Amino acid sequence: MEPASLRISYIVVLVTLYHVTYTQPIGKSDDSCTRMCYGISGKNSDNWKEYGSNTYMDVDMGRCKFKTTPVVMTTLGGDMYHWRAIGHNAIYQVSRTKFRIYVRNMEEDALEDAHEGKWYVMWVAVGSICRRSSRTRW
Repeated sequence: MEPASLRISYIVVLVTLYHVTYTQPIGKSDDSCTRMCYGISGKNSDNWKEYGSNTYMDVDMGRCKFKTTPVVMTTLGGDMYHWRAIGHNAIYQVSRTKFRIYVRNMEEDALEDAHEGKWYVMWVAVGSICRRSSRTRW
């Protein structure tokens, strides 16, 4: 029997052509406002943009419906060259609906490698989907 704090009551799957997002409740059963949302962004797409000899991607988390700025963690995947990327887990401009990552390449042009290597971002965000009242019980 699994503990109540690990019970998952539902999973919502939202899919578009290049962006996959999943949401599910986490935490204790009495905290129905905390959600984990995760996805893969940029797979088979042209989401990478040039930034000097580096590249960046804006990741859309709008489908997560966070009411507060979440905690976000990322990793980089691809078919090749992503092993030499630097910075993919340094997250910038986090808001309720999006974040940005900048990626630098140790040896070559990062944008070219991102496209040729079919890089994508796998991410997890944890935040609140409820507006908390000023009478929050601790």
